[in-house]
Amino acid sequence: MHHTIGILWVSACVVYIARGACFEDMKTVQQNKEPVVLVGGYWLASEVNIALASILLTEKLGTPVSNIFVENQGPWEFLKNGTAHVSLEIWTTGEEQDKVTYIDGGLVINGGPLGVVGRNGWYIPSFCLDIYPRADNFIGMSPSERNEFFDAINHTLLSFPWATYDEEICRSNGWDLTLVPLEESALLSRIDEAFESHQCILFYLWNPHYYLKKYALSRVTLPYYTDSCYQHAATGEIFCDYPEEVLYKALWPQFSNRFPQEFAFLKQFTLSNNDQMEIMYDVAERGFSNDEAACRWLKNHSDVWLAWIPPSHNAGANTKVIIPAVVCSALALLGILALAILLLLVQHRNLIRSHDALQRQLSVMIQMQGNIAFSSQAESAIQMLEELQRNTHLKAIELRNLELIKHLIAERKIYQFDEQQLGSVECEAKAFLLDQLVPKLEGSFGKSPATKAPVQIGAANIDTMASGYKLNTWNFDIFEYTQNAEGHALSTMACLLLRHHGLIEEFGINERIFMEFGLTVEQCYIDTNIYHTSLHAADVMQAVHWLLCTQCLLTIPPVEKLALLISAMCHDLCHPGVNNNFLVSAMDPLAIQYNDQSVLESMHAARLFQILKQENLNFLKNLSIEQFRLFRKIVITLILSTDMAKHLEIIGEFNSILKVSHLDYGNAQHRLSLSRMVLKVADISNVTRPWKVAVTWAQKVVEELFGQGDKEKSLGMDISPFMDRHNTNQAKMQYTFIQFVVMPLLEALNTVIPEVSELTSNAKFNISSWQQQIEPSSSQLASSLHRSNNHSSVLPKSTDSRDSTAPKASPSLPSSKPIFSKSARVAPLTTTEKAP
Repeated sequence: MHHTIGILWVSACVVYIARGACFEDMKTVQQNKEPVVLVGGYWLASEVNIALASILLTEKLGTPVSNIFVENQGPWEFLKNGTAHVSLEIWTTGEEQDKVTYIDGGLVINGGPLGVVGRNGWYIPSFCLDIYPRADNFIGMSPSERNEFFDAINHTLLSFPWATYDEEICRSNGWDLTLVPLEESALLSRIDEAFESHQCILFYLWNPHYYLKKYALSRVTLPYYTDSCYQHAATGEIFCDYPEEVLYKALWPQFSNRFPQEFAFLKQFTLSNNDQMEIMYDVAERGFSNDEAACRWLKNHSDVWLAWIPPSHNAGANTKVIIPAVVCSALALLGILALAILLLLVQHRNLIRSHDALQRQLSVMIQMQGNIAFSSQAESAIQMLEELQRNTHLKAIELRNLELIKHLIAERKIYQFDEQQLGSVECEAKAFLLDQLVPKLEGSFGKSPATKAPVQIGAANIDTMASGYKLNTWNFDIFEYTQNAEGHALSTMACLLLRHHGLIEEFGINERIFMEFGLTVEQCYIDTNIYHTSLHAADVMQAVHWLLCTQCLLTIPPVEKLALLISAMCHDLCHPGVNNNFLVSAMDPLAIQYNDQSVLESMHAARLFQILKQENLNFLKNLSIEQFRLFRKIVITLILSTDMAKHLEIIGEFNSILKVSHLDYGNAQHRLSLSRMVLKVADISNVTRPWKVAVTWAQKVVEELFGQGDKEKSLGMDISPFMDRHNTNQAKMQYTFIQFVVMPLLEALNTVIPEVSELTSNAKFNISSWQQQIEPSSSQLASSLHRSNNHSSVLPKSTDSRDSTAPKASPSLPSSKPIFSKSARVAPLTTTEKAP
């Protein structure tokens, strides 16, 4: 016993000395100052949170700190009566009633989000996907694939003995899995063994966990979480995935009054999942103490924690964490050795006893061999149609229709443009629609257009950025906005909108880095273009923002909002001012690079992620690996969706969802389909703006199309429909585009977003206005377009008095608290909001 106490005393001294080496400007703790008491639990994440906060409170604020660790009773009574002042990590699961009693009852204060988002779920080693490619998607697996994988894992799910719904999920979905409950140490041993033997296992784990940093693990996609799914938790009828949990801090009610500086610090104290896992990994796998691991993190992430320190204590903003490698390593080694001796003395007997138990828990998984029969969803659909054809009660015409459907599916033509629908459309308009909606697959040799020299990125004074101007109305006029933005409409717009939707705080985005990113993106848009410029991108961003503020889209997850806004910002990045068909016909290097498939859209997405690879422009560095992968997947999908050749496919997919079932906001694929529709509407929204704005955009579109026609003529190529400046009825082009391309898109989206009726009303008014101008000559129309340069209203003569009947802007859209967001409220922007 005396030896144990002695070892503990020596270890504590070594750790204290090592911790004292963290900062060269370490503050002297005020001996007469009341200590801040942090309360936490006996789990690693809670311990490293406390270690990190304790070091900064002690050594940067000069505040003494004491800690309380509790096992089962939780921190609530300690915080209520002031025995403890702060708990840094509160999970929602298991604490629901306590939250109602203490937080909602005002006995304890919610201290704001910790930044960590907890997520329980099922995982497999990623190498299993080499053998079973769909093993991480229990929704997409066919029954035969699922049985094959279940056989490989012996129909076993390694679960936890507490606080899981694994049994209910298996039972509700009819999955033949046997649960083997294991404590954490036993489960981690099984994961180690699986990687050593390269055998597949299925197991329960939570994020953040340091094993997600140790190994390549893949989270299994279960039926998507919805609130309604968990309404029957008490009866065990849960069939869907676990929810995300936004971890938060809890405070003693008098804390802000008693400790104002410490309150300001802890309010800003936020960690990402990756931050927490990095510190935990150093402790659990590399043998550092909690304090040593925290010091290592502080050394590497001063750009993060300096923002937490109140200004009055942060005069030395250039303070350097100076953990000398040799000294700290030696001190750490002494502490580790002392603690290791104590651990061996205490646990030696227990390790011997548990050896046999661990051996018994090891199950040998035999790789099942045999032929795997893969089939696509299309093949399954054809098989079902063939079964219908064998029904002798069907009429001949019904059998022929079934055969036609089989042909469309087999030839992958189910969403392709049906030219027969244009039978009654005028010839020139039909050619234009075919040119826009049907991609060219073959090129002809010819000279490629000259490429512009790389745009040089210049500096900009962020302090002169413009304030938001009517951003929450569809009457928004980008041409007025840009006059106040001093040439930086896109970057100021982007910063304002990310702030407004709570995404800066949600993902810990550094605003300085984001502004540099925004300025770089602006410079990448080619300023010699007439239509495809950063101004168009800013206008599309505002349109996406307006749609995001509708009731239908308030509750989509924050990472999907971020992806939508950044996709809008970058959807035409580096656009050369000509379309895909031109590049394919000219065999441009871009067309060759991207194999004639969505050439420009592929380039736009690639340029965006090339920019993000630059460390000084990567504003997403605080996203977890999973969040970034999801963000990248969504952004690529959305930007590729702006290819007009995919127009009918996207509308068809969306309408199919609505016809077959309904739009399920708990279904990620349904939300992605909705997001594709939102970005497409935003991309071509200029024709749905009020008339004077729509006419100004129309002039820019026409001039850029004529520019492509000029290039085609100079290269000896056929001039594309509506691109011959000497033989084009511009009003007819606008009428054709709105009537046949835009209106079906608006009608589909209006079924789920009623507010889109305002866009539809504007579009109908503009159609009528263009229709009345189809008959005049091109020179007359060009003259009328020229008069609109300064946004003067250009209306047909017979409608000069229609201002009172023109579509009016709707009032500011109502907002409510997003289900998935940590932001308290998403309200429409006001005219008093300022850019950075």
